Amino acid sequence: MPIVFIQDLYKKYSQLAFTHHSDRSIGITGIETRLAKAFVNAQYGVVHDPKETTYLPRCLLWCRAGYKDTLQQITYPKGRSVPSWSWMSVIGPIRYLNVPYADVQWYADLIFMFDSPQTYRQQAAINRQSQCLHGNARHFDVQSDDQIILDTSNDVADFMDLKCLALGEKFVSNKPLVKHYGLLIIEVGHNGFYRRVGVASFKRNQNWHLQGKIPVTII
Repeated sequence: MPIVFIQDLYKKYSQLAFTHHSDRSIGITGIETRLAKAFVNAQYGVVHDPKETTYLPRCLLWCRAGYKDTLQQITYPKGRSVPSWSWMSVIGPIRYLNVPYADVQWYADLIFMFDSPQTYRQQAAINRQSQCLHGNARHFDVQSDDQIILDTSNDVADFMDLKCLALGEKFVSNKPLVKHYGLLIIEVGHNGFYRRVGVASFKRNQNWHLQGKIPVTII
């Protein structure tokens, strides 16, 4: 499957060492240019094809490869930022959340304004808004059987007022529950902008996704 190839490529690239960590997003430019020709759009470590809605959410559900070793934020030069939802914003190897390849419904309210292929020098002049993910999040109260993988911490208590941008769901056999897959986010300031802090898979009742929608922009 193409998504398996894409994820394997990104996992291997994330293991590479660079003299300067900020080169992580530059070294892959040639590869993503080729991916964009095959899959319409490829930037910041994700691939999007309007005809294959599974690519973008599956690419966004990356997480740290080790269960104990946390990732570290990369400090990028001014004018060349990388969004928090991209694994290129951190140092360390990644893997992807274990999501079945069948019977998963991906939500249609995820919006991302992909840029046309640009050099990174040209991208420095692009409005930051074009790097944002837009969607509807929900308040997230942690439950004991939730699978939570944080990017830069081992303790969910480090983050106040967690919210979740659910990307997809799978019905649980013979139970009135749905298994959700999504990004954990926290607000930056009080202006509706959020940043990613991890991923989660969790079971909730069938009405959870329909209640308490909060429009968010993830930078």
